[in-house]
Amino acid sequence: MRPSKFRSVRQKLRLTQAELSHLLGVKELTVARWEGGKCRIPNAAAALVEGMRLEAMGKTAPPMRELLFLVRS
Repeated sequence: MRPSKFRSVRQKLRLTQAELSHLLGVKELTVARWEGGKCRIPNAAAALVEGMRLEAMGKTAPPMRELLFLVRS
């Protein structure tokens, strides 16, 4: 997942960087670095955010294995 998409999804979920960092179990600075393109976004974090996006849209998120495949491609 590109940093710009990661940020866009977070904003659409109406989460602050602090709130998302708490949900993901990372520091707020880590989320800021991911969004700024300074650090690579781990596939697991991208998959969790993608799952939250799908659920917010009223869709059932696929199993984690499928989400990981989606964010890698």
